[in-house]
Amino acid sequence: PGQTKGTSLAYFWMLTGTEDMVKPDRHIRGFLQDQLGLRSVTAEDALDILRACCEKLRPEFPFVTVRLLDYAIWSYQCSRRAAD
Repeated sequence: PGQTKGTSLAYFWMLTGTEDMVKPDRHIRGFLQDQLGLRSVTAEDALDILRACCEKLRPEFPFVTVRLLDYAIWSYQCSRRAAD
């Protein structure tokens, strides 16, 4: 119970150092919805989108990871919310 979306489990893996996971919480999914003009983004969509972004960014930014993007988006969303 409580693990139907897998958000906590994904976050656990991120905390253990896994670089290729995203915690698909409301901050991440909301950001992707807003930026991509989508009505909704599932947890699986969020991971796929951020993995694709990493592939595009790696030639110029070789150290970018899904986990790093997750953190950057989460921080951005929190700072926007605090400013409101």
